[in-house]
Amino acid sequence: MEHLPFPLFSIVVAFAVHDYSEELVPNKRKLPVEGLQTLALVCKPWSCNIQSLVSRFQLSTFTLQVSTGSRSELLAIQRRLADHGAPILDLRVCFKDAALGGPFPRRNAGFPSRAETRDDVEIPWEIVLSRLPTLQRLDLSQVPLPSKHVALILQNAAKFCRNIEAVMLSGVEDFELSQVDFTSICGALYAAMETWRAGKQKTGLRQLTVPAIGEVDRFKACKTFFDNVVAYCPDVEYVDGYKQTLCELDKLTCRDDWMITLEQWEKFNATCTKLREFHWVVAPFGDPFFRVFGEYVKPQLKKLTLAVNMLWEWDSYFEACRRGKAFRSIIELGLYTAEAEPSPWMPVELRHPELLDPDSLPIDYELPADYFDDYGGYGDYGDYGDYDDYDDYLDYGDYDDGDFYDGNADELWE
Repeated sequence: MEHLPFPLFSIVVAFAVHDYSEELVPNKRKLPVEGLQTLALVCKPWSCNIQSLVSRFQLSTFTLQVSTGSRSELLAIQRRLADHGAPILDLRVCFKDAALGGPFPRRNAGFPSRAETRDDVEIPWEIVLSRLPTLQRLDLSQVPLPSKHVALILQNAAKFCRNIEAVMLSGVEDFELSQVDFTSICGALYAAMETWRAGKQKTGLRQLTVPAIGEVDRFKACKTFFDNVVAYCPDVEYVDGYKQTLCELDKLTCRDDWMITLEQWEKFNATCTKLREFHWVVAPFGDPFFRVFGEYVKPQLKKLTLAVNMLWEWDSYFEACRRGKAFRSIIELGLYTAEAEPSPWMPVELRHPELLDPDSLPIDYELPADYFDDYGGYGDYGDYGDYDDYDDYLDYGDYDDGDFYDGNADELWE
């Protein structure tokens, strides 16, 4: 194996050693020391190749850690960059002592704390990023989202690093959302995405990890986000900000939900056909969305997870779309999802088959009283008590069997 060309040798090592890869997407690259040491002990030629591989990894990766933000520390960072020599492909910015935690268990330990924003420190990002013209991966997952430095880094990265293929931002806890300037951050991100689309490869980003885009007007934020993804990232392979808040313990939950209309969903699927991974926990779980997803073939898709987000609320979705004046999509969604199998977290079957015509406007609609109840209602989960006893039944919802909520479709846009 020592006679193999080095690129081929690294591919073989990636196959043989768990957690080793030279690919910049989708996962953060690691150096699995134990596995590499095992190969290095086989013979001297292998040892030399492994050492070269490790050296190449270390030279192409730069961790910029800001501890105090003092003048001496910033000058030391600039000297390290000036003396580095080799092209840097992977930049990881980290504000030291970023406390991790939060109320929701997640795949990662948590988000950087607001206390570590370093807003009182002036960091010369223009000088730093001007030394990284070959940068391909920008990891800001350890920079607190409320920090002013997030937008500054993105602005300067767009100016000096024209070949970036992957961007990772940090998430933010619910109680800190009001402290984040989403207008500034998203504005800088979308402008940068446009610049990278016009770069050397003219393909835009391959990976976009954005766990939070704003909650004040969720529908508008999602629309703007996907408009820019479709326009500037047609070859995107991973849109995986949801992983930052995905929890698979006890029940599947995710705080990232896409308030996206059927029309915009179709544009996204028609354009971004190079997706390699998708988890339905973020998207509306309804038949029309399934049909659109299947209509546009994604030949590179390797992993597809179909699951319902237990935090998803259809009333919130309808309300967000109503405020966004997406009336047509709301009606079509309500009609087509009637064909889906009933579930506590999905729309139930409509009682009026004549309303299944998408060109007709339903005047009246009926939903069971427990439609938005996370715990379901009578008959959903077996025997919760002796329902022959009316007093016991009152403990489980205060309504009679067959009690339905009668509404009017006009409420959707009043």
